[in-house]
Amino acid sequence: MGTAVCPRRRRKCGGGVVPRGGPRAPLPGSRQCHSGWRWAHRPGGPWDSPREEFRIMTPPRALESNGSIPLVSLWPLLSGPPSGMGAYFRGLQGDGRYVRFKELIYRSRRGVAAPAVLRRLEHQFLAPIRNGRILDDIADRPWVLGGQQFVSHFSRRRLETATVVVFDLIDILCPESNLTSGQVRTTWKAMENVRSAQTVVTISEYSRERIIGLYDIDPDRVSVIPFGVDAVRFRPGSGDQKAACREAFGLPKSSLVVLYVGSEQRRKNLPTLIAGLAQYRKKDGDLVFVKAGESQSDLGRSRFSSALRANQMEQATMLLQELSEGQMADLYRAADILAFPSVEEGWGIPVLEAMASGVPVLSSRIPPVVEFAGDTVLYVDDPFSPGDWSSGLAELRTNDSLRATLSTAGRRRALDLTWDRARGRFAARTQLGAVSVGQT
Repeated sequence: MGTAVCPRRRRKCGGGVVPRGGPRAPLPGSRQCHSGWRWAHRPGGPWDSPREEFRIMTPPRALESNGSIPLVSLWPLLSGPPSGMGAYFRGLQGDGRYVRFKELIYRSRRGVAAPAVLRRLEHQFLAPIRNGRILDDIADRPWVLGGQQFVSHFSRRRLETATVVVFDLIDILCPESNLTSGQVRTTWKAMENVRSAQTVVTISEYSRERIIGLYDIDPDRVSVIPFGVDAVRFRPGSGDQKAACREAFGLPKSSLVVLYVGSEQRRKNLPTLIAGLAQYRKKDGDLVFVKAGESQSDLGRSRFSSALRANQMEQATMLLQELSEGQMADLYRAADILAFPSVEEGWGIPVLEAMASGVPVLSSRIPPVVEFAGDTVLYVDDPFSPGDWSSGLAELRTNDSLRATLSTAGRRRALDLTWDRARGRFAARTQLGAVSVGQT
């Protein structure tokens, strides 16, 4: 087997090197370099120029001919249903298609293929493109570059025809970000280059104001294209459907089911919510807390587990991971209340999905949620007060009129935030061609 040129150190390296972050299972017929990128082996000799072998290409032509936006997502490269930025890109893409990394890799005439599964983005993808060996020519086209971290790899001149999606600034402004110091510096550098982009798109007015203020970008070039929701998939269920969904997840029929969807990062404020749930459970009776979503960090899971033990909530908590989108829709129907205790967000996807599903929402009063939800959710003014969360749960549990009002108003508001309308606004703002816009 030949050797591979390490894209970071520009020298040959063997397959026995363990990259940062610990060992990972080798791919068949692959070699590992110091940066953690696994090069597939090409018979006939070493890879002297990765740039000659790999290029990012356009989405399949079928996507361009059926009314979809020619959108290239460079950030959400993980397998499974996308969340966050991945869901945003897929919603804008339309037609239920999501352009994944393996669809963007060019298979050269020599038959070279990239690894099909990339689990650690920062080790396996960022390192090669830091040297400009990949994504070399994509910004020459008026397409979307998703993920501000990648913009630093393009010259400012090339960005003059590009539309850059800046999801939010949490990674560089939130002190509890999961990014390393090096990744934060890369993101800062990227955002300096964002000033040269033809158009900057973000998801909320809250994020727009922060982008303009922090980086002194011309306000006329920064547009808000809000999230959308699949109002057909996420819709209210009947009483029988609710009972069936609870049975499918093993949830009790008569207990109050409080759902939380998201990670366990510190900004999500889960310990406070758990303390509030425990207070409610002691005073007002039976309650089941359902937490859906990946942890995203061992430290977050440790804090979450400690909070459950400290508040004696372990026996009343159900953890669900790796759910399909259909299962997520059923889980919303099974819930009585969605709790959203986060103190820093760019948007609030679970809130919108719960609103579309007719589920009352108890949320922290944070600008992004207030911006799109308005008075269709019940707010907690002090998100760090367990007593306020307990009181909010009690009010929703006992006030049938309030629950019905929030359910109806939330569903009506969610119907105004469809992906068809978002795609229409996106196409008009970025001049990427006409896209059919449906009416709800």
